[in-house]
Amino acid sequence: MSLTIAVQIECLPSQEVAFRPLIDEIERRKDVKLSPRVHAEIGIVQGDTWETLDAATKFLKENIPIAHLYGGDITRGGFPDDNIRNAVSMLSDYHFPSTLKSAENLAKLGLDKSRIFAVGDPIFDLINTPRDTAQFYAEHPKLNPDNPLVLILLHDDPNSLEDTNHFGRELVMGALADYQGFAINPTGQRMGHEVWFKSMAAASVFVTNSSSGIAEAPSFNLPCVQVGNRQKGRETAGNVLWAGYDADDIREKVKIALEWKRRGKTWDNPYDIFKDQNNSSRIIDKLVEVMT
Repeated sequence: MSLTIAVQIECLPSQEVAFRPLIDEIERRKDVKLSPRVHAEIGIVQGDTWETLDAATKFLKENIPIAHLYGGDITRGGFPDDNIRNAVSMLSDYHFPSTLKSAENLAKLGLDKSRIFAVGDPIFDLINTPRDTAQFYAEHPKLNPDNPLVLILLHDDPNSLEDTNHFGRELVMGALADYQGFAINPTGQRMGHEVWFKSMAAASVFVTNSSSGIAEAPSFNLPCVQVGNRQKGRETAGNVLWAGYDADDIREKVKIALEWKRRGKTWDNPYDIFKDQNNSSRIIDKLVEVMT
């Protein structure tokens, strides 16, 4: 069975939206109502952003049941993510956490256990496909497949000056100057899942402050060095080494990660519970079940 998408509302009119204008845009849209021609039987929201909370409150006002994806996660280093995520969970009727531990966290909030369905992260419907690393290196001939490849992704973090300023990024890049690398996506534009997954499959170590190093990297058997506190508190598979904004610390953790890779360490990913590429289907099937 399938669901029909009644309407999709654009949240960000452009990719270059600063934080304050984004909040202003959410405030401006607060009283926007769904078209009376649209009969929505359920509203699906995901994650822990301001626009997620705004959408949930709109659905609540119009008495539309809410299904929330990724509830129950914990990111103590990412205020106000936890606050927003928990608020959306409390407003929602059905819950689709990505890990068993997240499902337990939702139950501890007092939510109805019969409406909590641990299905895993839908992204793994795309990830769990073998990728040819030889093709990746053929597309990037300047890289030597016999040498370690360090993949770097750094997000801004409004709660940490070190994460957001130029010095923090330069420090990380300087610490890794001895390793080969190149700019896969220097402009910051959206590059698509497949390019990103190919890069992760080819990499030896992932240096980042992104949740991708925690949720996705284990499925590529990719060690991750998490820099800073942005992801502190998240459930991990054991592939993560934590480092501060210190060049020596980063270099030391990268050496350990490279040794893990050399030894062929693998991890069981808690974000991919069933490992059968059917996480999205489980969500759809359950939504159809509760709506009929």
